[in-house]
Amino acid sequence: MRHVSFRLPEYLYQELRYFAEPKCMALSESVRFIISEYLKNKQDSDNVIFRIKTLEKKIDALKSNSSSDSNEEVKDSKILFDLDQIKRALVILGSNSSRTKVPLINLFPEHSHNQSFSRK
Repeated sequence: MRHVSFRLPEYLYQELRYFAEPKCMALSESVRFIISEYLKNKQDSDNVIFRIKTLEKKIDALKSNSSSDSNEEVKDSKILFDLDQIKRALVILGSNSSRTKVPLINLFPEHSHNQSFSRK
C-alpha cells in the first residue's frame, strides 16, 4: 500500500471531518470510503453506458435487417418509443439508489426532468 499526503482547503477539510465524525471514522478512512464509493459509481455508470450502447447496436441491427415495406416507419417509431420508455424507466428506478441516481441522470438528461409520476 502506498502512503500519500496532500493538502486540502479548509472548507473541504471541514466537510470531510463532518462526514467522518458521525461514522466514527478517521479522516484517512473517510477519504478511502469516498474514493471507493466514487469508483463504484463510476463502474456502475460505465456498465450502464456499455449495456445501452449494446442495446442500441442491436436495435440498429434489427432496423437494418427489417424489410422495406410500408410498415417500416411504424416499426421504427415503435422501437424508438420502446427505447424511450426503457430509458425513462431506468432513470425512475435508478433514482431510488444514491449509487445509480447521478450516473443515470447524467446518461439520460432528457428524461431526468420527467421523473414525476402519478399514483392512482
